[in-house]
This record gives sequence, C-alpha cells and structure tokens, in this order.
Amino acid sequence: MAFYDERESSQLVKILFFDILGINATDLISKAEHRLSESEILKLHFATKRLLKGEPVQYVTGKSFFAGLELIVGPDVLIPRPETEELVGKICSDIESNECSVLDIGTGSGCIALGIKSLRPNWKVSACDVSEMALNIAKRNVERTKLHINLFKLDALNSSVLPEKYDVIVSNPPYIPWREKGSLSSRVIDFEPHLALFVEDQHPLIFFERILHLAQKYLHDDGVVFFEIHESFAAELTALKDKYPIATLEVYKDMQGKDRMVKIKLSK
Repeated sequence: MAFYDERESSQLVKILFFDILGINATDLISKAEHRLSESEILKLHFATKRLLKGEPVQYVTGKSFFAGLELIVGPDVLIPRPETEELVGKICSDIESNECSVLDIGTGSGCIALGIKSLRPNWKVSACDVSEMALNIAKRNVERTKLHINLFKLDALNSSVLPEKYDVIVSNPPYIPWREKGSLSSRVIDFEPHLALFVEDQHPLIFFERILHLAQKYLHDDGVVFFEIHESFAAELTALKDKYPIATLEVYKDMQGKDRMVKIKLSK
C-alpha cells in the first residue's frame, strides 16, 4: 500500500482479513490454499481503495478498541486515542470511592463514559453530546458493550442547565485552533469530524470555560473536573484561576511526556 510502510501494510492486511472476512492470522497460514469468494474479494477491494485514499482503518472496519472494549466508530465521531484512554485510567485511579456519579460532556462514541463504566461498574455514569449522530453511535456502543450509561443531548456552549449534580465532570472537548489545521495529518483533516476537533483561534478555551461555568453549579462539594487538553495550553488553563473559583489545578503528562490531562477542584 503506497501510503503505508511494510510493517503497517502487513498489519492492515491482517486487520482487513479479520474484521471484514473473519479470518485470523492462524487461518491465513493453515488455510493458505483457501479460495476467496467473489463477494469476499469485492469487500477487500473496496476496503483497500478506502485505505489508499488515506481513510483511517477504524472507519473502514467500523470499529476501534478502547480500554479493552470493541467500539463502533464512524465519521461522525472521533477515533478514540491512547491519551484519552490514559485519562480514563487517571480518573478511575484517582477516585477511590465505590460510589460516584460521572458526566462525560461531548462523549462522541461514548468511549470515555463506557471506559469508566467498564472499570468502575458501580459508578453512575452519564454522557452527553450536541450531535445526534454521535449520540446514535454512543447508543449502539452501549448496546454492544451491555454497559449501562445515561445518554442525553446537550449543547455545552449554550446550555446553563444539567439534569443533576455530579461528583466528576469529564470532557475531551474540541481544543485545536483552526490555525493549526495545516499541521495535522490528512487522515485527520479529511475524515474525522471537524465539530469535535476545532475551535476558533481567538477563543481556544471556550469549551473549558463553559464546562467550568456549569461545574460551579452542578458539581457536588469535593467534586472534580477532568479535561483532556491541548499539549500547548497548560499555562492558559492554569490562568483560568483568575476567572473561576479554582482551588487546585493539576496538570498531568501522558506517556509521551506531553501535558494532556488536567484535574480541577473548585472552591466551595
């Protein structure tokens, strides 16, 4: 495959055979003489064409793995990232209580909410998104994983009301300024939803500020807010202490050493 090196191409072939034809690596060896049917050849042909146009393999197969879960994904939601999985792990390791109510704002595929629920089955987990199409995918993932979370529609930028109070509010909101569009891979720009990626250059922290505004009213005492953040905006987020009643703000690095997570505790 022209856009992939030899290692990537080999891995993609295995993924296509397994996810599209149900043939695993062992079968590829033990059934080397097996002849593919015409319909199987066509499926591989069209999948390969999509890959050669740069479309992410997760969209081609319609699935992505996250926190041990196999989730449905499509062009209406972001592909779950490893750093987001780190955020889920951070929340579940930091909150020791056996009972906890969590709201995931801007849930997309539902990966954060479902990841948390899978690790903390006793917690009450809710998730919301402004996109009906994203919520439909999240609903399918709830049904697929059989993990119960409460889903509802919310426009975080324009809403001042939440259904209830929570112990934890978490979000991986849009945080990439449009001016950085040119630095991103074409696989991201051409295929992933811009609604979930970009914010206006003049106000890159708009979602963080709106969510903190909601948290002032809808976070229980001793509750916390977790964000996934732009690696370059830790200082700007820390400066929000001048605008919001923030008691503590802790920045955490991901496994690549980048500032990618923030934990905020508001003043009472």
